[in-house]
Amino acid sequence: MIFWSIVALTSGPVLGEYPSHRNWLRRGCFYVAKIALLLLIVSFGASALVSFPLRIDVAALGFFPAIRWATMDQRKRCPTCLRLLDKPVRMGSGSRILLEWNGTELLCLRGHGVMHVPESPAIWFRKPRWSSLV
Repeated sequence: MIFWSIVALTSGPVLGEYPSHRNWLRRGCFYVAKIALLLLIVSFGASALVSFPLRIDVAALGFFPAIRWATMDQRKRCPTCLRLLDKPVRMGSGSRILLEWNGTELLCLRGHGVMHVPESPAIWFRKPRWSSLV
């Protein structure tokens, strides 16, 4: 639980705003399975690399980057097909943030939607937003 709180505080905003869709269970199971496999890899890798007194320290230090990577990777995935989003396109400019949207758009290559990621949080747009195209 300590690692979850550290990752939540250091990895930026929450996962984003996703409309309710039918794949929420699949998305959650994928995330939990990814974390479980990463934690197993870190713990077995730590036990194979160092002598007994340092195993727990190496494993504890490895858990943080593993959970952080899994969280950051989950943010870059399409909520429908769970594939990585691609084709980043820079939109807007920093000087026109009052009247225009400023950030990056990532596209699902299967055509499910677009993820809008703001460059800097604004009052009206703080979290990444998913716009479904189907």
